[in-house]
Amino acid sequence: VMSPSFAATDHTKTDNIKDVSPVTNGVSQKFTGNSKAATSLNKYLPTIKYTTENLPVQAQKVNSATWKQGMKRDRDTTTKLQALLNWNQNGVGSVDGYWGKNTIKAMQAFQKANGLTVTDNLNNETWQALTKNEKLTTQPVLVRYQLSEDDVNIKTTTIPAGAEAKAKLDGMYYESVTEGLAEKFHMSEKYLKALNPNAKFSAGETITVYNPGNPNTKSVSRVVADKATETLYAYDDKDNLIASYPTTVGSTATPSPTGTHTVEVKVHEPNYT
Repeated sequence: VMSPSFAATDHTKTDNIKDVSPVTNGVSQKFTGNSKAATSLNKYLPTIKYTTENLPVQAQKVNSATWKQGMKRDRDTTTKLQALLNWNQNGVGSVDGYWGKNTIKAMQAFQKANGLTVTDNLNNETWQALTKNEKLTTQPVLVRYQLSEDDVNIKTTTIPAGAEAKAKLDGMYYESVTEGLAEKFHMSEKYLKALNPNAKFSAGETITVYNPGNPNTKSVSRVVADKATETLYAYDDKDNLIASYPTTVGSTATPSPTGTHTVEVKVHEPNYT
């Protein structure tokens, strides 16, 4: 549920807001080199060009948010925390500014990877570790992005209930343009709409979005899909934890296999089967 103060700020027209922060023009999801990882990432993750020009006041508050022991953790700070965890390759799922189980699990994976005490709540030691990388700390969390024809002209459909019905679909399509945009920018659809209350989400329009940064580019030797924590952990060849992501690992009705397995096939944009 969006707080009244957040909602009131959100509905202020961008044209009437004076941007008091320095303007940054940047690029996310840009990969260089000819490595196998870079080639694959360039193929599947389009470059995102963004700016902080005319950034709404609410977004500026998120970008400048900070935290120290004893401070109340509000939505702005939580959004900044989620971004820092994501940029350190500990995925929180959809960025929404709310303190939930996926954010806690991401924080705990970050703590584990960095030799910190694993806790259920944010502490000063963890915040200091998250903010020690100046480049990431000063990177804008919320940015302005101009929608392209490819962004809005996507195939959509109504997703039926039940695995059997879904398996008959040609692909795993989105149900709306905003759902597709939220997925592209790793944020919840509700948060996307809240940040852009007057948007029509049409080509050429500039909207406020979460800045996804760059994904993990380190070589992964093995992955562990942990059903207990519903988290996928990625390790390098020295068994260092280098990334984690929330995931669904089967259910009683449709259990996932257990044991040690070798990845034989990778499929981009699979269907439900």
